[in-house]
Amino acid sequence: MKRPEGFDRLAAKAASPKAPSAPQPDPRVEASGSAPGVKTSAPETTRAEPAPAAASAPATEPAGPAERRDPAYLTPPRSSPAEARDRARASRRLARRAAAARRAVERTEVRRFTRRSRHRRAAWITAGAVVVVLVGSVTISVFSPLLSLQSVKVEGTSRVDKAAVQKSLDQQLGKPLALIDFSAVKADLSNFP
Repeated sequence: MKRPEGFDRLAAKAASPKAPSAPQPDPRVEASGSAPGVKTSAPETTRAEPAPAAASAPATEPAGPAERRDPAYLTPPRSSPAEARDRARASRRLARRAAAARRAVERTEVRRFTRRSRHRRAAWITAGAVVVVLVGSVTISVFSPLLSLQSVKVEGTSRVDKAAVQKSLDQQLGKPLALIDFSAVKADLSNFP
């Protein structure tokens, strides 16, 4: 987080050595000038360090008041409208690429965290599809006219009339093969010894 004083001034403060501060008097010091129970010795002298060269005044003054008010890093560079348009296009292109990359990362994260539910859903869908196929094939085989009785062929009738046998089985024509009642066929054919 940027501080109100800015990074540059903060770094300059940290780089410059601080002069030692004056010693603070001890509040326990009595009027006699010594702390209770402390022996006094000769006072220590502190040596003041010279100020760094960076903190001294600049050798040359800025060219004019405009430079003092607007440093170079605060004023945007002047450019032509074409350059500004190119920069805007480039920034929009970069923003689109960044958004696409972010969406791709989000998709991979969603896929990673929903893998189990997706596999469970795929298993349910597969089981449902198998059930639908089975029910559909049974329905088609039982009720479809594609698998119905189309014709009856009578063979080996030397003592029985062929036309009479076919006429007795005519009611079974057009029925799906799964719905043909074999007990009814047997009963119809029992009339012909």
